[in-house]
Amino acid sequence: MPTTFAALAVLIFLLPGFVTDRIIVSLTPQRSRTDFRLVIDSLVWAFVDEVFYTVIALRLGLQQFPMGFAPEHPEMLFEGHTLSAVILLLTSVVVGLVWSCLSVRGLVFRLLRFLGITRSSGSVDVWQDVFRNYRGAWLRAYLQDGTTITGWPQFVSDDCDKREVFLAEASFERPADKEGGTEASADVVSNITELRGPGILLTERAEIVY
Repeated sequence: MPTTFAALAVLIFLLPGFVTDRIIVSLTPQRSRTDFRLVIDSLVWAFVDEVFYTVIALRLGLQQFPMGFAPEHPEMLFEGHTLSAVILLLTSVVVGLVWSCLSVRGLVFRLLRFLGITRSSGSVDVWQDVFRNYRGAWLRAYLQDGTTITGWPQFVSDDCDKREVFLAEASFERPADKEGGTEASADVVSNITELRGPGILLTERAEIVY
């Protein structure tokens, strides 16, 4: 907890940035961050939130929040500023939602690439690039033991350190199938075995080669 009222005012200034950052982290793929980087990102978003709030406050005739106060009257920090606090909170939520939408769709970096400012896609890595730009394509996974699984990538992990994909309408071909073997619990069409059920989840333990 803050030990001084000044520290409390600083914390209140930073809180909208933490709210914005938390929304963005929850809705978009992220690289791993240190605690120091988290604080820096939240500080940046707090400044952005404060800029938007200032514009809104000037239009509505509201005062800045948090306001200055005398240490002997700490209750003045919140007195009469309920509406300002609510609008500042809503501003931080909207900023987080809008930025998340722009990031997921890649619109910001698409514009920057069009202007020749960068070549970056803005994604965490190529894993995200592929599944974001080629959602309308079937996927074929080749496993370490020679099994080939083909399906529709319905769900894909956002964590770049945990490669997982769920293939719907999946079928597979094992090395034994190529020699005439079949699976008793599956429907066999030629040498391709169609899986029963909604699909198959491939985790890192599946040992995908490519």
